[in-house]
Amino acid sequence: LEFRRVLFRSAKDVAVFTAGGTAVAPNAFSYVDKPTVGSVSPAFGPLAAGTQISITGTNFTNLGAAATVKVGGVAATNVTLMNPTTIIAKVPAGTAGAKDVAVTTVGGSDSKAGAFTYVAVPTVSAVSPLAGPASTDTPITITGTGFTALGSGTTVTVGGVAATSVTLASATTITAKVPAGAAGAKDVVVLTAGGSVTRADRKSTRLNSSHANI
Repeated sequence: LEFRRVLFRSAKDVAVFTAGGTAVAPNAFSYVDKPTVGSVSPAFGPLAAGTQISITGTNFTNLGAAATVKVGGVAATNVTLMNPTTIIAKVPAGTAGAKDVAVTTVGGSDSKAGAFTYVAVPTVSAVSPLAGPASTDTPITITGTGFTALGSGTTVTVGGVAATSVTLASATTITAKVPAGAAGAKDVVVLTAGGSVTRADRKSTRLNSSHANI
């Protein structure tokens, strides 16, 4: 019994030769190149599952078995092969930090190190000063955790109005200038790629023109 094959990357006939003759199965076997992962977009998202990512690369295929995707070693969901160079999928829940993204087909596996970063929801522990005039440009300092420049960066609103001159001093400190506002306590909201947090402790009441409520 003898098997003969030629190594090309398209469907091939499989022939079996015996003393009694030859049998041929047309296009019975396909050689599949190993996939490559080039880029992942977006490259970040919250810890919760469900962020849809688009993976670009080469040699993506469902031939033989559906392509699979893992993020940080955990299987992604809703994996859809758009074409040989694009796969979309939804990431699983994860822990904060950069994770590898891997694609597996019958041709093999490839991964891109640190291609997707999980971003924790920020926290706000303090806003200083607690009060200021109703006019604009009162500077405030916000302290907390999880502040990041990923994506659109970190944004701040005070009383629902965008603050200006928002500066990410570190992962734990933001400086900004409050917008104009009516007298009274106002919520301070910090939004990052990981989500948003509102500092709104109603125990602190401002009698004069107030821009920060903690």
